[in-house]
Amino acid sequence: MKDFYHIIIPRKKMTRKQLSNLIANEMMGYTAREFVELLEIKKAASKKFGISVTELVSANRSRKYTFPRFICYWVSRNLSGASLPQIGRHYGNRDHTSIAKGANKVDQVWPEHYPEWYTKAVKFQKEMEKRL
Repeated sequence: MKDFYHIIIPRKKMTRKQLSNLIANEMMGYTAREFVELLEIKKAASKKFGISVTELVSANRSRKYTFPRFICYWVSRNLSGASLPQIGRHYGNRDHTSIAKGANKVDQVWPEHYPEWYTKAVKFQKEMEKRL
């Protein structure tokens, strides 16, 4: 539970009841497996790309944050059973079209224009396939 707490709301003290309510609200529409897979992807990406989970789901549009975020969208779409709206809710209540656009950029634009980031994305997906 401690690990779960830090993934959802970093640095915010909560009672057990508040945390339980938050977890129940966060999981609406997910299977337990999908929810855990999305958490694992987010946590692993945060560690791999050297940014916090909060920064990963933030509204910051700097490449430092958007590229890892797009990789998360892409891997989440490819590996988890979660729908695009579910993935969007998990990454800062983003619209499903934002998730689709970000994931499609990884597929269609990055191989030609950002090959080093595309390579990172493919490696990260392979790592996550082994974990999940």
